[in-house]
Amino acid sequence: VLDPTFMALLHPREYALSKQLFNGEAIDVAATMRALDSDYILYLPNATRAHLQARLVNDPRFVPMFTRGAVFARLAPEHMPAFVRDWRVAPHGSRIPVTQWPQYAWSSDARIREVQAYVDLPGTEQKCATAASPLTGPATIEIAPAGPTQIRIDEGVVAEMRPPRETLLGDGQLVDVPAGPHWLVVTTCTAAERRGFFAVRRTL
Repeated sequence: VLDPTFMALLHPREYALSKQLFNGEAIDVAATMRALDSDYILYLPNATRAHLQARLVNDPRFVPMFTRGAVFARLAPEHMPAFVRDWRVAPHGSRIPVTQWPQYAWSSDARIREVQAYVDLPGTEQKCATAASPLTGPATIEIAPAGPTQIRIDEGVVAEMRPPRETLLGDGQLVDVPAGPHWLVVTTCTAAERRGFFAVRRTL
């Protein structure tokens, strides 16, 4: 039996991650699970796990295997192509073309990187940051950000959001990308010390 008291003393990092995970505070549940070296999650869908449940229910990376009384779900890396992950990040104050923006860097840990989907844009003194991804339409993309966000297709603004929406998949903004090659450009700002977003393809 895993005693959380001894886990906190002997493995403080893992204890903190586990607590964030089950409290629903971990934005990218899949990446947090991989940080804990796990591909499965088991929990009771009660009030104390409501936020965790909300994070999982519309996330294509999770496949429910058992839902009677308790929820037992499997992490499904094979569903990662649903997420938009080819991002370039605008250098602050730069006017260089988007094609020359540096590539967004995912985790250096291969197992975490395999399932990461949350585009985390922390740091800098600026309140907002911009990332862009090349996409070929037609496609419908859901953007689920942490803070106020503007979404553009090429140079045209197609949506503006004023969360907080808890960065929940299924509660984001749907954007229709027209046929042909385009740039999906997301400018997102800090909220509750977080700045980032999910981008996932949705079939309507």
